[in-house]
Amino acid sequence: MQINIYIDKELIQNAIAISGLRTKKAVVNQALKEYCEKQAKLQILKMQGELVWEGDLDKWRNREEYNKI
Repeated sequence: MQINIYIDKELIQNAIAISGLRTKKAVVNQALKEYCEKQAKLQILKMQGELVWEGDLDKWRNREEYNKI
């Protein structure tokens, strides 16, 4: 998708230098990806204490897959 937006020149140049990415497009795509990942994590954190887990934690911890770690 093509979108025309104004991005601060100094900000984009700084982002390119810091990231090591070669293009403005790559920097913007990376920034959007990281922003979405961060927001998704924040949404999960907001649910803390709202979900109820039912199960036997000791039984879960004693399963074979867990003990291989």
